[in-house]
Amino acid sequence: MPEITAYAKIFRDWEGLIGSCIQHASLVLGVEPLRTELETVLARARETKVLQESLSGSRQAATQRLLEMVADGRELARKIRFFVRVPLGSRSELLPVFGVAPTRSKLRKTRPGEVLPVSSGLRVPAVPVVPGTVAGATVPSPDMPNESSPEGRAE
Repeated sequence: MPEITAYAKIFRDWEGLIGSCIQHASLVLGVEPLRTELETVLARARETKVLQESLSGSRQAATQRLLEMVADGRELARKIRFFVRVPLGSRSELLPVFGVAPTRSKLRKTRPGEVLPVSSGLRVPAVPVVPGTVAGATVPSPDMPNESSPEGRAE
């Protein structure tokens, strides 16, 4: 029988989420009903996937059932991830265990003319300011004739 790979990533994600719920059960009280429901959907989805690959004539019906179960499982996984944020908080560093990115502070932007403190870690490259140049390119001065102007062309 061919190896089941089409939904392997989804199934592994759900297994990891279930394992995280079991491992941190004391931190996320009340997630048990959602976890058991996701376990049931995962088991049924695996059975249907095996059935889908073993049947050639009714493959489309099995595929439709499998797609419905995957949609149900994704919804349950979304609910669990949303549920976990409440007891742990949106800034908890345990959230990545459940596949949720924690809210972290962003870098502070500076206003024009504001100087960053040395401890900010941001460095601004020093560009020498030489009169008549802009970032290393020479800018013609107003008293020098320009090649594109009529008085600067040699005839």
